[in-house]
This record gives sequence, C-alpha cells and structure tokens, in this order.
Amino acid sequence: MIKKWKTLKRVSLGDYRIFKTDLVERESSITGKKGDFFLVNSPNWVTIVPEIVNEDGKKCFLLVKQYRHGSDSITLEFPAGMVDPNEDSFETAKRELLEETGYIGEIILAGSINPNPAFMTNKTSTYIGRNLKKISNQDLDEHEEIETVIMPVEEFHNLVGGTEVNSAITIQAYYFYLKSLSPDIFNFG
Repeated sequence: MIKKWKTLKRVSLGDYRIFKTDLVERESSITGKKGDFFLVNSPNWVTIVPEIVNEDGKKCFLLVKQYRHGSDSITLEFPAGMVDPNEDSFETAKRELLEETGYIGEIILAGSINPNPAFMTNKTSTYIGRNLKKISNQDLDEHEEIETVIMPVEEFHNLVGGTEVNSAITIQAYYFYLKSLSPDIFNFG
C-alpha cells in the first residue's frame, strides 16, 4: 500500500522572486529507502476563462496575447496570475482579470489542480468570468505587454495545441471550462 514519505531534512537552495527551490531528504515509509528530491515552491496561480459575446452575438473568449520568455514566443492565453501573499485565489482572479483586460464580472470557481505534483508544491485554480463589463484600461505590471483579443470559442478550440495556444495552464483551464458547461461531457460509459 502506498504511503507518504517522511521528510527528514529540508534545505532552501534559492529564491528567484516567482519561485523558491528546496532540497528535501525523504524516507520511504514502506522500504526505508532515503533520497534527495528537489522542490519548486511557487505561489498558487489563477486562470480566468472570460466569456464575452461579440457584436455578432457569438460566444467568445476574452484572451490575452503576450510574449513569453520561457518559450521565446507570442502566445494566446486566458488572463492569469500569481496569488499574492495574504490574498485568496478568488480575489486574485478578480484582480488579474481587471488588470490584464479592464473587465469585471461574475467570477465562478471551475476547479483547482496541482500543475506538476512530481516537483511543484503549488496549486492552480481556474475561474470562469461571465457577464463581463469593461470598466477601465489595463493596469499592467512593469514588464507586461498584453494585447486583448476577443475570439469566437470555436476558433479558439481549433487553435488549442498549436503554436499560439500551447500553454498547459491555458489548456487545463479550457478543460475545466468545458467540464463546467456539461459535467457529463466526458462520460465515456
């Protein structure tokens, strides 16, 4: 039977502003084997899937287009961001949507997961934004350069997994969105 491992020692290796790294020594509760493991301690994240209706009456997503340093590419994503200390993810979702797009509206939790439990300690939560209204201009962080894009849902769907919509966090948020529309959409029985 699988059991949690016991933490014997934890050493901080570095603080890189958006994440910290630790080395932990752990011991198997089953075999007694010991090993060293690296952990990435990142703040929790949120992603907001903003629904909006365009001038033709089509259901669309309000997306953000931005340059991403990790992939050295321009991507289309849902608005997202890190949860600040002493802030809950619901407040972060409202704040990030407003900052990145200038819109506010009804915010509904669709789901939360761990992005990679093999070495990451955080969670990412997906919210759906509905009944949105534009109330301000963007209020971006120092190094953010974001263009908003209103795109029909079916067009977005066709881009998933391609060069523009290739962020795993965006795709998992889309999964939660689809699941929220029809909880039995993935009933394969």
